Amino acid sequence: LDYEVDSFILDGLAIQSDKIGRWHNEVLEAFLVHARVLINFLGGGGPTMASDITPGNFGVDWTWPATPEALEVERQYELINKHLAHLTWERTEIEDSQWIPWKLICQLVPILRQFIEAWKIPHRQLAEAVERKLNLRLGTMPSLHGAQPFVAATTLPLVTVVVAIPNSDTAPR
Repeated sequence: LDYEVDSFILDGLAIQSDKIGRWHNEVLEAFLVHARVLINFLGGGGPTMASDITPGNFGVDWTWPATPEALEVERQYELINKHLAHLTWERTEIEDSQWIPWKLICQLVPILRQFIEAWKIPHRQLAEAVERKLNLRLGTMPSLHGAQPFVAATTLPLVTVVVAIPNSDTAPR
């Protein structure tokens, strides 16, 4: 779980960087894979298979939240599942601007934090270790300097995250 959380945030940071150059698509795919894994783990991706690792394996009685934000994350999961894991005609028509890493990070992190809080009951030290790394990674998110048209903000415990999300005309390639 630590690896998935870390990679999800770091890949999201990398996509916004102008230093990844020709690796943009590969980093975007990695980000979407880690997002898909986390959403599925947390229960937002529909039914699980017997071999899937679930919150129950962590000793947590967990239910995917029934909030508008969680419903939007589920919608993103369906898009990721369809466009990333299957060769379809729709995949050839998708715009890069549809995948906005910061928007998904801002939607999924609060759900992940709810899970971490529930996880602290049976396994406080493990949960707090993942929480510390999550806070560290979120602390490296870009500021509003050089911000483009869309700005999303969310307040998370210990960290206030303000994120500039470029539109399709200004997105780094």
